[in-house]
Amino acid sequence: EESDIIDLEKRYWLLKAQSRTGRFDLETFAPLVSPPIHPSLSEGLFNAFDENRDNHIDFKEISCGLSACCRGPLAERQKFCFKVFDIDRDGVLSRTELRDMVVALLEVWKDNRTDKIPELDMDLSEIVENILHMHDTTKLGHLTLEDYQIWSVKSALANEFLNLLFQVCHIVLGLRPATPEEEGQIIRCWLERESRYGLQPGHNWFLIAMPWWHQWKEYVKYDANPVVIEPSSVLNGGKNSLVAAAASEQGEDKMGGLNYFSASEEKFSDNISTASEASETTSSNALYPGTPGTDVSFARQHNTSDNNNQCFLGTNGNNLLQLNPQKPGAIDNQPLVTQEPVKAASLTMEGGRLKRSPQLIEGKDYVMVPEPVWRALYHWYGANLSLPRPVIKNSKTNVPELELFPRYLLFLRQQPATRTQQSNIWVNMGNVPSPNAPLKRVLAYTGCFSRMQTIKEIHEYLSQRLRIKEEDMRLWLYNSENYLTLLDDEDHRLEYLKIQDEQHLVIEVRNKDMSWPEEMSFIANSSKIDRHKVPTEKGATGLSNLGNTCFMNSSIQCVSNTQPLTRYFISGRHLYELNRTNPIGMKGHMAKCYGDLVQELWSGTQKNIAPLKLRWTIAKYAPRFNGFQQQDSQELLAFLLDGLHEDLNRVHDKPYVELKDSDGRPDWEVAAEAWENHLRRNRSIVVDLFHGQLKSQVKCKTCGHISVRFDPFNFLSLPLPMDSYMHLEITVIKLDGTTPVRYGLRLNMDEKYTGLKKQLSELCGLKPEQILLAEVHSSNIKNFPQDNQKVRLSVSGFLCAFEIPIPGSPTSASSPVQTDVSTGPSANGTPNIMMNGDLPKATLIPNGMPNTVVPCGPERSHSSWSPNGHLPSLSDSPCTGYIIAVHRKMVSTVCSF
Repeated sequence: EESDIIDLEKRYWLLKAQSRTGRFDLETFAPLVSPPIHPSLSEGLFNAFDENRDNHIDFKEISCGLSACCRGPLAERQKFCFKVFDIDRDGVLSRTELRDMVVALLEVWKDNRTDKIPELDMDLSEIVENILHMHDTTKLGHLTLEDYQIWSVKSALANEFLNLLFQVCHIVLGLRPATPEEEGQIIRCWLERESRYGLQPGHNWFLIAMPWWHQWKEYVKYDANPVVIEPSSVLNGGKNSLVAAAASEQGEDKMGGLNYFSASEEKFSDNISTASEASETTSSNALYPGTPGTDVSFARQHNTSDNNNQCFLGTNGNNLLQLNPQKPGAIDNQPLVTQEPVKAASLTMEGGRLKRSPQLIEGKDYVMVPEPVWRALYHWYGANLSLPRPVIKNSKTNVPELELFPRYLLFLRQQPATRTQQSNIWVNMGNVPSPNAPLKRVLAYTGCFSRMQTIKEIHEYLSQRLRIKEEDMRLWLYNSENYLTLLDDEDHRLEYLKIQDEQHLVIEVRNKDMSWPEEMSFIANSSKIDRHKVPTEKGATGLSNLGNTCFMNSSIQCVSNTQPLTRYFISGRHLYELNRTNPIGMKGHMAKCYGDLVQELWSGTQKNIAPLKLRWTIAKYAPRFNGFQQQDSQELLAFLLDGLHEDLNRVHDKPYVELKDSDGRPDWEVAAEAWENHLRRNRSIVVDLFHGQLKSQVKCKTCGHISVRFDPFNFLSLPLPMDSYMHLEITVIKLDGTTPVRYGLRLNMDEKYTGLKKQLSELCGLKPEQILLAEVHSSNIKNFPQDNQKVRLSVSGFLCAFEIPIPGSPTSASSPVQTDVSTGPSANGTPNIMMNGDLPKATLIPNGMPNTVVPCGPERSHSSWSPNGHLPSLSDSPCTGYIIAVHRKMVSTVCSF
């Protein structure tokens, strides 16, 4: 029907919305159906829906699949089940697929039924062989679709799986039952299975008020005798056989189209030739072979008779049960909850707080249903309240239980109090709160959490719910306005912390300057009595970091350890020199706050203090320092000294000063005049201690006139010394095959490889002309640096020094590997090699680089070794090569840095 399609489409998009990929794929489908579907069948069931094999289920596919599985004739339903077991989709069930099918079907039976069937006592291989022996018509060791249909007609395992699929399609996938009776039977079977499982920790169960539940049970005839309809069905003569105890008393035509049967009445036709005949004869019914009369299947029988006004009659003639009672409306759970006195948004989905008085009793005031059943009922009827409750494991008895009353918590957020601007100097301070604006904690949210949840779990949930980074949020246990406890142990549970209902928790969010509001408020409002409890040595007091204010703290500590200035502020003389009228000053605020801070630093009464007021003052007059980023410490130091100078300037009315030219006068005279002019406008303790003069001289290149000036300064910037050396490691490999030695050298930045070889020769005992340098990377020689090149540090490789014989030496002349080719002089100045192997007069090879490598062996072929890896002709540069055996297990190290 059209209404079914509309409801199904809503459910489809709701399920698809849970996908991480935006597609209804196997990753989304499997958790929905398993459990109760066995995990090994999840992929097969997905493939049965996925007709076009594009690895996701669209709405058309799920509609067709549900129609075939639930609304079609029995042959179509069996065909759908066949697709579930046909994993490779080749149209037959192989022996392996049959084995997997039987294993899964046995698990389905154990999960859903408690009665015995013969297959439970048989060996797995025996069951598979019996199926093939009885139903393999092709004798090829597999079952075709028709073979499977014939087998499933009489198989209790196959029909139980068919019933389970019927339930899943309605409860999970959202297909609305065709009749109220069918709906009641689906819910009944699901609840019976869940009752056998029991409560599982981590699951959620939902509460339903008993008045609505009673009305629904009457509507679906929930308390009627169990429906027993044979799934498959062929009886002799092709007629229905309706037998039931209730039918014998009340009349089988008065059951609203529901038929009752007895196992004693089942008969199967011996002349079934094909599975299609057995499947399509849906008007004939029989029970599972060998199963009790309480078995249920959902192959519906459509009763065309008009029984809308019929009812069951008792012995006294009174109406006992109307066949078609009124359909219940939306689920009404309002009678179960109490009214909330607190008007705040809830962060959790608990639905409401249950009434404690009078005490709610299960079975009298409410019933519990598992989450899939609730979602199905909510989809079919709607509800005004969802009341999920978690299943937890009791910490004392270790028994799972439903937590009806989770901890109801009240969450506070900080909010700056309103301030009056006319009397407050701490205004326009950006994101730094002023000391006259204490934090005001207001109720922002409520939430219910299980008593078994940890602080870490609550913290993560709140972080995700409020979209706040976990590292930028903390939780405090609020006991009173001035007594908070930081919940920093993430493994503690609410039960362990003894957190009860309506407990206040403070959600603290870090400021943009990386400071914490609660810490700032505590520091600003803490009394001096508390601070004096920790005596310490004068001056040995630290500064608390107010976010990223280490740049400020380092400057303050530097200035505060300038003894003359510190003694000035400790004595209080700055109070007599405050210049509050200086237009370029800070109205004395900088000097006053710094003086108070210095007195605290050198009072010897506390180990650390927070420079809050000074921080706020700097942020007000220099907004560039008001943020959550690091700043330049020297820049702040200059601002601090300049601010102190202007606030303590003894000159209130600065006169106009004219600068005169030096005009050849002596330096002492020009300097004294410049200093006197400076003091006419600037006189303070900062000038006395930190100001000096710099001489600058300018000479005209045309006339030779010299002009000298003496300018005041209060600090000098000194460049950091640059490292003019480089450190290099080089491995020396000798001809005798001894263990290579790694040397460390310190060289000038502009050193050349010639100097490197000379310095290395002093350490390793080799002559410079015996050293061949090579850059090695990944066991390959990449380059031979030339002697006249500047030394460079290799990023990816390292430098090796190979010992080679000196040209003309006995070692070179007696080398067993020589060439017999005579060549002319080489272009790069390397020595020539004669036909008989004699060498001319020895000359120094640039970097000792061999230009020719002669392979060992009986062959007398010649090759040439070039730095770039190419093999030039023999006439280019003939020179004897050398093979060196290197001991690779150990490399000695000699450091000469």
